Amino acid sequence: MLTIPFNLFGFADSIVKEPGYVIFLSTFGMIVPLIILGILKRIPFLSVLSNITAGTIGLAFFPNFTILIILFFLNISGVHLFFVSTIIFLSCFLFIVFNYQKLADYINRLSPADNPKITDRNPRKKRRKK
Repeated sequence: MLTIPFNLFGFADSIVKEPGYVIFLSTFGMIVPLIILGILKRIPFLSVLSNITAGTIGLAFFPNFTILIILFFLNISGVHLFFVSTIIFLSCFLFIVFNYQKLADYINRLSPADNPKITDRNPRKKRRKK
């Protein structure tokens, strides 16, 4: 059995007893942070960080939900569900961080002209080979 060396205010015990809490928190618990990030997006020096975090939450929602539901019905323990959810969030975060400029250019291209741009930089132009 996998043991966690700390109690973390009863969180570890609750996810071992009821693994459905992990699924609930990883899917529906992300609505409140998205609302807060929508407010923080208006602050200029926090806009990039809030865009990255909101993109991570939005990108991780569907794979996280489907994989955790499948593992829940296969009777995988709640601690393992928590670790899988953490890995999914970290991988989506790293994807957003490493591809932020390309994703921002793509979103800016799709959005109407009156919306504020995600980044202030102009897209890079490729040099032509001679």
